[in-house]
Amino acid sequence: MDGSLANAYTQLAMASHTTASAHPARRLFAAVVPPPAVIAQLSDLLEPIKIRWPHIRWTIPSGWHFTCAFMGRVESAQYDRLNDLLTEHACATARFGLGIANAGAFPAPGLARTLWLGADDRLGNLEAAAAGCRKAARRAGIQVADEPFIGHLTLARFSHATDARAQIDALTTITIEPWAVTELALIESLLGHGEGGRARYVVRERYPLSAF
Repeated sequence: MDGSLANAYTQLAMASHTTASAHPARRLFAAVVPPPAVIAQLSDLLEPIKIRWPHIRWTIPSGWHFTCAFMGRVESAQYDRLNDLLTEHACATARFGLGIANAGAFPAPGLARTLWLGADDRLGNLEAAAAGCRKAARRAGIQVADEPFIGHLTLARFSHATDARAQIDALTTITIEPWAVTELALIESLLGHGEGGRARYVVRERYPLSAF
């Protein structure tokens, strides 16, 4: 897959949209979205693995992201405050390098419900950015799960607990060198509105990181 195709995928399912939703509450998350060139590279690397296990419900490239803070319910009255706080956080966060390495599954490799590739975040920059996003959400009065941060990109979901150790072994061969993360995104998850009944992700806000 070339970069132009990956970019088209991204624009289709993660199109920028800053107009407030008519719904009183929204399902949002702050995230780092890989650039089109990385999406294209990862798509190519995954192709032989997807051919080997065609029955798996693989996620589509346009939805790939590294979640920093998941906010299952954001009221309209909380949105502006959240937006301001995330803007402040991004302005205080320097651009950083992020790659892809390692693989795993939640809750466990032998009982997998979610299959993922890991973030190559050896300096802890993604983890720090995620901590800031969670702090911003809490300051806006939004409930955020208090759990250890594991930087990951979800590749597949299983309808029932599955032994995914063979898939994890295959995925651990995939590595992508660090690229420059230049922004955070606030994304709305519209359940059931995407391809094949998946969630559709819409970028509501973008927050440029500091260049210094």
